[in-house]
Amino acid sequence: MIKKYIKFFFARKIDIDKVFSLSYSEQKSFLDAFPQPKDDFQRSFFQYKCQQYSKGKGQLIVLNVVAFLIVWFLLFYLLLNRLFIKKEKSEGKAVFPYKGKYGDIIPQLYLKKYLPLEIPYNNMVQELSLSLKDIPFLFLVTKKFPFNWYFFVTVVYKVAFYRSIFIRFNPKVLFVSSEYSFSSSILTRYCEINNVTHINVMHGEKLFSMTDSFFRFHKCLVWSAHYKDLFLQLRAEKTQFEILIPDNISLNLDESRSPVYDFTYYLGGEKRDQLNKIAKLLLFLAKKEFKIAVRIHPRYSDMALITRVFQGLEIENAREVTLKESFERTNKLVSLYSTVLYQGLLNNKKLIIDDVTSDPSFLEGLKDLKYFIFNTEVEMMSDLLKRYDKDKIN
Repeated sequence: MIKKYIKFFFARKIDIDKVFSLSYSEQKSFLDAFPQPKDDFQRSFFQYKCQQYSKGKGQLIVLNVVAFLIVWFLLFYLLLNRLFIKKEKSEGKAVFPYKGKYGDIIPQLYLKKYLPLEIPYNNMVQELSLSLKDIPFLFLVTKKFPFNWYFFVTVVYKVAFYRSIFIRFNPKVLFVSSEYSFSSSILTRYCEINNVTHINVMHGEKLFSMTDSFFRFHKCLVWSAHYKDLFLQLRAEKTQFEILIPDNISLNLDESRSPVYDFTYYLGGEKRDQLNKIAKLLLFLAKKEFKIAVRIHPRYSDMALITRVFQGLEIENAREVTLKESFERTNKLVSLYSTVLYQGLLNNKKLIIDDVTSDPSFLEGLKDLKYFIFNTEVEMMSDLLKRYDKDKIN
């Protein structure tokens, strides 16, 4: 029961609307007001302040009060839990605690070099613990930033997560995908103290968002110069970046396969109203004899809802059809804001941006926040519809 509440309190929840609630200029102005960070502790604290910028004072007060009330019990529990973690026989491994969550995101160069052991994230959450030698490090955090209890309790949680990995596997390298975590820079310093190399791997599309500001890892692997430049604008540490393409981006498509569909629409985390608009658009095009498939998102899509909304259309289940197979059997990829579009671009697929079912302000927000797709030559759905009566799908 205790572990269940810990997991709930520290769960990462993202509302896509909040990503677009702040303009580029407003975020840039706020970022530029910070001095150059003196150390990793300041980097984490500055990132924390950026992430709290849009929260109301009442919400921050509640978070800090709750954190103050639980942190002392949490520390005691985590120290006690140390007694129950068993060490693995093999030591000195590279570890990647995201098995089954971020498939194939580590580039081959690093896979061959380190042969990382993939472990389920939830398994390590069940084994959260602290050693007595972690207490001085954590005391230093609260000494530097007193009364910031939500900041402190989150660092406690993440240090305990890392400590559980260190105890069980004694790794020399830790792969993560957590540039969004405001504790990441402090954790890089924590890894240094424990003689562990901290490597971050990009796993999804990125915009100009203060959520990803100021961070430092020993290495941060990104897909292209565009994303490196984006993170540098967000004031991430300059020397950490390396550009490498992982297998989940470079799919090595079989060009000899003939497409089955004219295009496939790749869903993300759209809400019901948006899904209804997309369904109207696709049904309209299906009547014009286009062959269409709709691919669900493996984590964010509600299969029951998708099945109801997209009746009459071919639904592609991401758990049954690989992305490579999906790309090979479609002529064009359709979406708005999705990592799939970048994957398609690198695999020479034709792209269509759905600028029809989305609010124009949303599209402007994507442009403002440096969405990569608007730096490429890509077809717009509105252009495709010009030879049809657009009003029929509204």
